[in-house]
Amino acid sequence: MEKHTDNSTIMEKERNRLMKIAVMGTGGVGGFFGGLLARSGLDVTFIARGQHLNAIQCNGLTVKSDLEGDFTVRSRATDDAGAVGSVDLIIYAVKMYHNPAALAAMKPLVGEHTVVLTLQNGIENASLLEISLGKNHVMVGAASVQAFIEQPGIISQKGNLGKITFGEIADGITTRGEKLRQVFASGGWTVELTPKALRAIWTKFIFLTGSAEINAITQMTYGEMRTTMETRQLIFVAWSEIISIAQEKKVDLGNNTVELC
Repeated sequence: MEKHTDNSTIMEKERNRLMKIAVMGTGGVGGFFGGLLARSGLDVTFIARGQHLNAIQCNGLTVKSDLEGDFTVRSRATDDAGAVGSVDLIIYAVKMYHNPAALAAMKPLVGEHTVVLTLQNGIENASLLEISLGKNHVMVGAASVQAFIEQPGIISQKGNLGKITFGEIADGITTRGEKLRQVFASGGWTVELTPKALRAIWTKFIFLTGSAEINAITQMTYGEMRTTMETRQLIFVAWSEIISIAQEKKVDLGNNTVELC
């Protein structure tokens, strides 16, 4: 039997190819998720630096993934955002301490309708982006993934985590959010569009910060901390303190934040 191609699928792929995407910060998070989008045929430009940039320009960006297998994409890569011009979407994945320099360098990428999706850890990045770029440009996301630069030009993703939860800063689902969810899903992401994006950001922050401070004190692994009664109790105390701060800031965390962490 002759196999027919779904015209709607073809049209969707063509629309996605027309979308211009820039990855600002091609480290573990940006390299892994940006690499998936590039692998699917989307127009992705990687913003990187130094030896990592040189390797990508010469040999492409290689992703070695427990989830997706190994693959290499040969997309455009540069350290000059001004040479790229405005794009439709920016995946913003730089480390927080690079924000001042990265926000200034990124401005040539931002056009009238550009969406900037920040996938950074922390709870203040959205506000910084709003101040720098304007409120209408910014969406927020939480990345659940263990990924890092193994060596210049090579991103390594380990384990079974590789998901993005994202949405608007204000509660609710928007048309642009739904369109991006479709793009991300067609690009190979495991993705959730949530009406409570700030809740997702704070939940991740509570988990990481509360656990990390006990880890710093004890130098125990997370598994050891969770299975030792005394350190397990300390983790819950730390989480509870951060939850209290969120409540003072009127952040809607829901009723089961500790269980989610």
